Amino acid sequence: MPRAMVLVTLLLVFAVSGCAKPAPRVPGDRTLMRCPHCGMEYPVEEGLKAYEQHHAP
Repeated sequence: MPRAMVLVTLLLVFAVSGCAKPAPRVPGDRTLMRCPHCGMEYPVEEGLKAYEQHHAP
């Protein structure tokens, strides 16, 4: 009987932790992006704007 309880407990823990989805990563204001060409670091928003300006069709 104790083995069955341990097995059920382990299966429940696995089911709960295995089915949980991780929270999506959202870049914050202090998250920096490094330019692969010049090595400068920009905040994410500024880096994306600069990238779009340089690679606009």
